[in-house]
Amino acid sequence: MKNRDRIILKKILDYCKQLQEACEMFDNDYNTFIDNSVFETLAACVFCK
Repeated sequence: MKNRDRIILKKILDYCKQLQEACEMFDNDYNTFIDNSVFETLAACVFCK
């Protein structure tokens, strides 16, 4: 595996961990996600890094 591929995979894993933390912060509740613009923005921003 190329080093570039490792870096990309690590970033993907980091994004997944950040999203998991955000979900846990909001008790993994789908309705909270839908009703909370801060959570929605946070989830979108994770993929903009």
